[in-house]
Amino acid sequence: MAGPGVTWAYRDLATSYANAGRPVEAEELLEALLAHDSGITVRRVIDSLPPMMSLNQPYFIEDLRRVGAPAT
Repeated sequence: MAGPGVTWAYRDLATSYANAGRPVEAEELLEALLAHDSGITVRRVIDSLPPMMSLNQPYFIEDLRRVGAPAT
């Protein structure tokens, strides 16, 4: 089980909620992620992903943008 410091999971949850048609929850999770790491951006997420994930799952990046994650 993940501990309380595993806030990177908020980015995955935010995109999942956005895809489930639950934008309020998605935005709350993004706010929680940004409260933990105010420097998080779409560019930083892309840079942290394994190359194949970035190429094979472009919807994940688009969902982060749609939820309102800062671009750079």
